[in-house]
Amino acid sequence: MEFSDFGTKLSSHSGILQLMDDIAKPLPGGVRPIPLGGGNPARIKKVEEAYRREMENLLKDGERFEDFIAHYDSPQGRVSFISTIASFFRRKYGWNITGDNVALTNGSQSAMFYLFNLFSGMTGGVRKTVLFPLMPEYIGYADQGIENDTFVSIPSKCEYYEDRTFNLM
Repeated sequence: MEFSDFGTKLSSHSGILQLMDDIAKPLPGGVRPIPLGGGNPARIKKVEEAYRREMENLLKDGERFEDFIAHYDSPQGRVSFISTIASFFRRKYGWNITGDNVALTNGSQSAMFYLFNLFSGMTGGVRKTVLFPLMPEYIGYADQGIENDTFVSIPSKCEYYEDRTFNLM
């Protein structure tokens, strides 16, 4: 099958594919997994309980579940949710924002793909790049740009301490 240049880039070797391949491989016998790498979130009991409660409410409430899975929202997302998010940030942080400043995505890796490419690339004949500090960081971001040379990086400053910890600046 012949892919476009974009398809070839997405299906070629990349940091995220290497990481996901490493995560998918079984561990040697007797090694207990600690799933904090590769973007796996830490499990927080109170947050999981809140998600479960909301899902149970959704399932109990007439057609809400069916509406949730079968009806499209606006291209930007559910307008009432976006408005609530903007209101929260105005109230909590004093930010002067509206729903136009809120971007909803379907997850961390795809969120970074959308955002990096939203703000980088050719714009009116000028190449815009994303400043991405070099530091112990998630390898999956390395290949996120649709265009070449999406990222410009600078070395981070790092202090190492005797207790085997470090601080990135």
